[in-house]
Amino acid sequence: MRLTVWMSNKDNRPVIGRRNLLKTSAAACAGASVIPATTSAKKNPIIELKGTENNPVTAKDIQKKVENLKNSSKSVPKSVTALPEPSQGQYTASYVLKIGSDGVPMSFVGYAEISEKDHGESVQNLGEKARSSMEDANTIHDYQTRGQPSIQSDGLSIGSDWMPKGSPSAVAEGDNGKSECHGQIHVYDMSMINDPNKQNSELWAANCNYISTAKENNNHERVTTQTCQQRWADAVATSPTSAGISRTAPSNGENDTVSHTYGIGYSGGPSGTYQVTHNRQDVHMENQTDKPSDGTTDIAQWYFDPNDLRERLEYLTGSRCWFEDIDSSKNECSEYYKNSTIGKIKNDTKFNAMVGSHVVATATMAINIC
Repeated sequence: MRLTVWMSNKDNRPVIGRRNLLKTSAAACAGASVIPATTSAKKNPIIELKGTENNPVTAKDIQKKVENLKNSSKSVPKSVTALPEPSQGQYTASYVLKIGSDGVPMSFVGYAEISEKDHGESVQNLGEKARSSMEDANTIHDYQTRGQPSIQSDGLSIGSDWMPKGSPSAVAEGDNGKSECHGQIHVYDMSMINDPNKQNSELWAANCNYISTAKENNNHERVTTQTCQQRWADAVATSPTSAGISRTAPSNGENDTVSHTYGIGYSGGPSGTYQVTHNRQDVHMENQTDKPSDGTTDIAQWYFDPNDLRERLEYLTGSRCWFEDIDSSKNECSEYYKNSTIGKIKNDTKFNAMVGSHVVATATMAINIC
């Protein structure tokens, strides 16, 4: 496993933000190689790790370096980073992280399928592209509009009551195709809600773009099915009024290839709009939030069945969920994955079923707040 800390000299623009936006300072992790900046402007370091099948990137490799970078860069409280959770038959080949000058993290994790073909180099190239996009981004807004694939889509309207907490991405590549999930995570400013029943609660929201791209196999190159999840069940999901997830979108239906708008906003405060507009594909879609495949509650889930087995499938979905107040300063945050994960984002795609191989490429990332 190889670690590099990059220091960009492009982050010399003003800090932008309304609340909880903190200035950053540059710091290098112990043992890392450092490429210095060429100006005296404020610098935002980038962590990049690369792994191989025999020496993959591990959670242990990442844990302390992420913690150090968050502390040195003064990230916003309860900021969100993607952390790897490779599926069976995968290894983590790439991990990239930057804290923007607004204190909000941008993160990327890439998995390669273990096979006769070496997908590690291709996944590492994707990580390098993510790093390059982060270098060009001063804030999370820059990254979401120019670097993170299609997360803005045709239009995104988010009210000022929602505070950004992170933009995590995960990509998995194998013999039959590539699965991606790109998210943006927000938490509601509870001071805007005059409701004593919600004093010890938090409202979190996730908006994610799921992309599945097939590879040719025996003259077939098709996405068979796609299952997308936002797994809030990995934390203590509760609500003073109703359990866990309080809204998901979009809903069921056969979709026309038209511009579509959906919302996961909250009306409890003055500016709780959270609305997404995108050109959706004409595929069969089921919102399975009330009946997830593994029987677990508090999971937002969508199932896509492209009847024409198209080569590429892309769809945006969103959900919001109530939690008991999460104290990320407690000692449990020093223990990796112990009460430090508010959920997972997952894209589970089957490719090329017509060739008799229901080959699955799964991209999963834990959403970590420590």
